[in-house]
Amino acid sequence: YMGWIHSLITFYLYEKQDEAIFQLEQLLQQVDTSDLNYLQISNTLFNFYYDTDNFERFKEIQIKLEKQVTKLKINTIDELKLSIKFNYNICRYLWLQNNIQEAISKIIATIKQCREYHTTYLLADLHLLMGNISKDFSDHSVVKEYFKTAHLLYKLDENLQMAMKVEHYMIEID
Repeated sequence: YMGWIHSLITFYLYEKQDEAIFQLEQLLQQVDTSDLNYLQISNTLFNFYYDTDNFERFKEIQIKLEKQVTKLKINTIDELKLSIKFNYNICRYLWLQNNIQEAISKIIATIKQCREYHTTYLLADLHLLMGNISKDFSDHSVVKEYFKTAHLLYKLDENLQMAMKVEHYMIEID
């Protein structure tokens, strides 16, 4: 756990991306693939690869992670959160890579997963992402509904900074 935290600090605070990636790659070799920490470390490494434009390694780890997350039997809150977080990351990266249809399908499936497990974990972020994805081609009223849902969820979670950001988005589309 401490090695994982150290790599986050190294990557984001000290901006030593290559060193942080190396740390996580080494840490990953020490953890059993069936351990939940393996998935958490892999998910972080997945993000690091994308953020450093290492798309070849990003794609490799994406394929492995998708298989593992799909096989994950969700018995604990940590497993559920990890599954949702990974799926959200995939949705976001699909959108950034302009793979809109696949991103929309994945967002819908992840929102369904949230509802199935009665959780609001990242649900506001998923609705916000859907609004951002669809604003170039959907009816403004549909986009606004995604933003309104995200806004409400952020307010319920007392995340006022994000609620205000969404308010700004809603004003932009009017």
